[in-house]
Amino acid sequence: MTTADKTAILFGATGLVGSELLGMLEQDSTYSKIKVFGRSKPKFTSEKVEVFIGDLRNPERLLDNLTGHDLFICLGTTIKVAGSKKEFRRIDLELPAKVAAMAQANGVETAIVVSSLGANATSNNFYLHTKGEMEQKITALAFEKVAIMRPSLLLGNRSEFRLGEVISRNAFKVFGFLFSGKLKRYRPVQATAVAAAMHKAANNSHTGVVIVESEMI
Repeated sequence: MTTADKTAILFGATGLVGSELLGMLEQDSTYSKIKVFGRSKPKFTSEKVEVFIGDLRNPERLLDNLTGHDLFICLGTTIKVAGSKKEFRRIDLELPAKVAAMAQANGVETAIVVSSLGANATSNNFYLHTKGEMEQKITALAFEKVAIMRPSLLLGNRSEFRLGEVISRNAFKVFGFLFSGKLKRYRPVQATAVAAAMHKAANNSHTGVVIVESEMI
């Protein structure tokens, strides 16, 4: 494939990681087009960016436009923001799995997905169990390449207020020196670093499934 022949597909471009990733993809000359799907317009666009705005409760309507080469999924919320466990599962599990399945059926070869530190489908923790289920569903699809990012607490300028993140961020400023050795994976990670790891994963030569743990980001 020659330079500027690739099309990226991005879900979650208005979020903490997705907004950073959009800027990186826009600057990458290997992508001639970036298809952005979401409920609202991202902070910036360019001639390369094609925006599809609408309610994602019925992703089937997106099928004809889910074509390209690299799928990036940066979808995620909290139970508090979602309002219920059912809505949380819809956003963090059902929607990513559905759009990934449709994209793969349309010939998309690569899926790069943000999950969470500790994601495990057998966990008794609802959040981690849901993230683990999402990983299972996407890695079971016949993509040539899948990369799962498992970041710890994300740092960055989030548009919505999350009290837990504020408390954790302030605690890290004081006790950050403790997060070394085996505890390194629990260090908060910058959203820009996660976006950069996703961008790198899409452009490297590996095939199959790769799990990128937080300490590797």
